[in-house]
Amino acid sequence: MFSPIGEPRYVIVRQNWGSSRYDPRWSFAVPSLFTKIAPAHELAGYIGKRFGRCAAVYTRTESGYRLLSECRVKSFVGLFAAKPERRLMLCNK
Repeated sequence: MFSPIGEPRYVIVRQNWGSSRYDPRWSFAVPSLFTKIAPAHELAGYIGKRFGRCAAVYTRTESGYRLLSECRVKSFVGLFAAKPERRLMLCNK
């Protein structure tokens, strides 16, 4: 859950105070063990007690996928993950 966000079915995202907008900096991938929405909402409620109001978002829709891609870039957990290294391949002539 505290690993960089990959391709989860649900993402838990903290909601901003006083609005229904999501804050992708505080997002967590729900483990694949939770395949139904009810356990994902329960997990979001538990995390919400610690971090503020949270919601479980289904990522297999268009709006959910947009939020997922934004969470991948901006999440606090992903800041410290190793970035893929780009290598230049030179051919020997």
